[in-house]
Amino acid sequence: MDLLSFVGLAVGGLAAGALSTVTGMGGGIALVAVLSLFVGPHVALATTAPALLIGNLHRSARHRKHIDKTVAKQFVIGALPGALVGGFLSVAMPETLLAILLVLVNVLALARTYGYLELRPKPQWMVPVAFGAGTVAATSGAGVMVAPLLVAGGLSGEALIATASFIAIVLHLGRLAGYGLSGLLGGAALGTSLVLAIFLVSGNHLGEHVRAQLGPERCERATRVTLFVALALALVGLIT
Repeated sequence: MDLLSFVGLAVGGLAAGALSTVTGMGGGIALVAVLSLFVGPHVALATTAPALLIGNLHRSARHRKHIDKTVAKQFVIGALPGALVGGFLSVAMPETLLAILLVLVNVLALARTYGYLELRPKPQWMVPVAFGAGTVAATSGAGVMVAPLLVAGGLSGEALIATASFIAIVLHLGRLAGYGLSGLLGGAALGTSLVLAIFLVSGNHLGEHVRAQLGPERCERATRVTLFVALALALVGLIT
């Protein structure tokens, strides 16, 4: 790993960890979009998955008192098999299709922040919808459908961040299993991911301080700016 790559991982990890801690979403989306420009979608998904797993383990542990166990349990029942299926599917997908999915995920995330995407499933629909959310997360590296579903379930603030982090752990475990069994994970990807994980955890700490200083409006604004940047990067990755 050269110095430029190391600096890129450091900046990306710090920013992704901080953003996800501040708002509960956006960090993983941006991280995958950036890495995809340099290594392609397949490698980007495999490289970020272990790091994001560690980052969410750390964030979930720090906010464990606020996890809504009832909502989390209901969501995980559908999301885990969805992530496993998505992990298998993503390996066989052409890079162009994965690049298109990255663009669509960013568009959906922006639609959610502007209030155009409001998922309010009935309680009996939560498991199949969570299955779809897990599949999307595994094929794009982003749990863009998770936060809207949790908000629809009545979660906000610390409970939203804590529960989303716990669910993300399950999503990453599912997609890692799919990637691993399909041969997508390798030693180089794991080594790079470990370095990235260190900066993600540091970004989590940074995000806690930032969140304490910013109000809800500024946090939302920061999320939108990040998602617009991630969308632009995803579009560049699609056309190049």
